[in-house]
Amino acid sequence: MVSNERLSMIDLIMISLGCAFYGLGLVSVNIANHLAEGGVTGITLIIRYWLHIDPALSTILINIPLIIIGYRYLGKKALVYTVYGTLALSFWIWFWQRFYIPINIHNDLFIAGILAGIFGGVGSGIVYKFGGTTGGTDVVARILEKEKGIQMGKTLLALDAVVLTLSLSYLDLRQMMYTLLASYVFSQLVNFIQGGAYAARGVVIISRFPDEIAKSIIQDLDRGVSYLAGQGAFSNQDFKAIYCVVSPSELTAIKRIAEHHDPKAFILGEHCGSAGLFSNLADLIKFAKWMLAPQTIPGILAPETVVMLYADHTPTHDLGRSLGWNLRYDQSNTPCLYHTGFTGTFMLLDQKGKNALIVLTNRVHPRVDNEAFLEWRDKIVATYLAEKD
Repeated sequence: MVSNERLSMIDLIMISLGCAFYGLGLVSVNIANHLAEGGVTGITLIIRYWLHIDPALSTILINIPLIIIGYRYLGKKALVYTVYGTLALSFWIWFWQRFYIPINIHNDLFIAGILAGIFGGVGSGIVYKFGGTTGGTDVVARILEKEKGIQMGKTLLALDAVVLTLSLSYLDLRQMMYTLLASYVFSQLVNFIQGGAYAARGVVIISRFPDEIAKSIIQDLDRGVSYLAGQGAFSNQDFKAIYCVVSPSELTAIKRIAEHHDPKAFILGEHCGSAGLFSNLADLIKFAKWMLAPQTIPGILAPETVVMLYADHTPTHDLGRSLGWNLRYDQSNTPCLYHTGFTGTFMLLDQKGKNALIVLTNRVHPRVDNEAFLEWRDKIVATYLAEKD
């Protein structure tokens, strides 16, 4: 398993925070103003009305069999986060009922509908954003998708429709209309925070390592993937893109998988760029020698152009940037061209002294957030600039 299978304390804290926010809205807005909910939470409100069972308890009781049935459909990390999210939501529902915070809206159901959507949408959005779920209909939808091929989005919407219809057993039509308003606000906020509410998401990933990413998605998320044939419009190079359909709560996990294998992977239209040292050491040495003596291979860049690169071209001429290069200065204030790659590679070129420093390494293995490497890189650069002469 790749590193994204490791549990994160930040994830668990944020999932708990999201559940706290969701639970506060459920107790202080939905229950207080007789508004329904979709999914398992909506079922707990129906049970509360007819059987007088605390939603904090019924949330756990309903989710236990669902999680047991869905065990083999969830990855290890997803299972832990689902159990944790279920228990966290149950706790916060219990907590807010014992330490009640009244929200006085003067019986205005329109405001109640808006607030219910805000609390639920923000709370669930945070839970989804950090890879968690609160169990319930997500598990059912995944089972039906796996066994029957029914899209998750359709299942989630159908289940919510059934629960809301059953909620008419204790709500009147007016209250139901404001519940639908809450559902709309909920979905928009989750879309904004996470990138999806009810509907499953189609994900396209373009990467230099499609096979590795696809394998991790299959193993870690238990999702099927497809390859799409593509061609770069500028480069005319053929490539394989990955297509996968996931639930909203899995978007963060799939991004982490892609970033683990290829931090420059292009996912769902978000920013992508490539600026690094994409070559082997032998070719980089050849490049460095040519940059230090461009007249040896005429016809590529004029020596005068290379000289221009060693000048600061920023508006104030003191920001340490040339044309496509950074600038670093030695003890005699001689400029050197400096370039870094995301994975930890870097190069320094000193035309005056006719020497260079090339370092090829991989700081992103096994973790991307390798701040210690960046500190040592700066020390290496400083040592080179101090001792190169």
